[in-house]
Amino acid sequence: MEFIIEQGIFHQAIQDVSRAVSSKTLSPILSGIKITADKDKIALLATNSDLTIEKVIPVCCQQSHRLQIIHSGSVVVSARYLGQVIKKLSGEIHIKGIALNKIKLISNGIEANMNGLDSIEFPPPPILDDSKDISMPFLDFKRMVKQTLFAVSKSDTRPVLTGVHLSLENGRFSCTATNSHRLAFSRGTVDSKETVSCVVPFAALNECSKVTDIDHGNMKLYITKQYIAFQFPSITLFSRLIEGNYPNVESLIPKEARTTLTLNKELLKQGIDRASLFASASDNNKILLEVIEGLQLKICSSSTEYGEIAEVQDIVSLNGESELTVTVDGNFMMDALKAIGEDEVQLSYSGSMKPLLLQAMDSGMQFHLISPVRTA
Repeated sequence: MEFIIEQGIFHQAIQDVSRAVSSKTLSPILSGIKITADKDKIALLATNSDLTIEKVIPVCCQQSHRLQIIHSGSVVVSARYLGQVIKKLSGEIHIKGIALNKIKLISNGIEANMNGLDSIEFPPPPILDDSKDISMPFLDFKRMVKQTLFAVSKSDTRPVLTGVHLSLENGRFSCTATNSHRLAFSRGTVDSKETVSCVVPFAALNECSKVTDIDHGNMKLYITKQYIAFQFPSITLFSRLIEGNYPNVESLIPKEARTTLTLNKELLKQGIDRASLFASASDNNKILLEVIEGLQLKICSSSTEYGEIAEVQDIVSLNGESELTVTVDGNFMMDALKAIGEDEVQLSYSGSMKPLLLQAMDSGMQFHLISPVRTA
């Protein structure tokens, strides 16, 4: 194996795939990156068994992608030390195999030798035969992930809730996440006749949201019974799917609301943020929401140790009963409000201890359910 590559391009590729390298592994080869040089590209591959990331750098992509392949070959080298060495070099880097599983790096009079491992032992990416192939706008996908990912469960008690449920039916693509106390839902449309239902781990979608390889255009999803792959122009992420049946969220959505408030989103977010100053000292970050005379919303919180804070905000409009008193988790409210891009939001209340429905004005595309907090 032998090739010459620009330092910036190679360093970025190492950073991209290193996110799939496990910091704690009993298998030395999983702490490495597999580098493969072919006649027209190099490929970097890293995996922790659950998540695999592959980055491909072609010879002729852009003039700035300076890459010359001299000899084909492959090797696995330590992700940690390769990244540290490349970071400290500059300009063109000449990389070549000098012995069995050993490489030399040359740059501006600097030489470094690195010991590696046999690339044959490195786990290959998942085979995606008979996969369902879906193409969709990347920005739409990224938006839906951002609007739901935060709501996944952090507890392994119910593994299926630690991921996001992806669903596609009749061209309607949706993302759903819940931890049993809150739920986030976002939907878009896709030009596909496929039917899909799968649960994707948090880590895989979190990495997808960090991809800078694409800022417009389409991405592709390949889905099998056990795996999903997210393909971007030069990066592909492979992930195991989470087994299990995701709860039927349709049954959780309130059919009728006793009270519906329309509120200024930014003002509400600021009010919840201020109330959280004292609420954070309590369990569940308790914040009280109360409608006053059908005209204003009171937002308050208190701490026996630190004090209390309260404010009132004008309600844009109110439909239904004018009495509403409910205690919510301020963190859950803040997460939901940050995910909504509209200037105004609707807050629907269906009765004591029933979840609040918080949604953008285009209510069919995005909503959040937040369970009230018991105060007694």
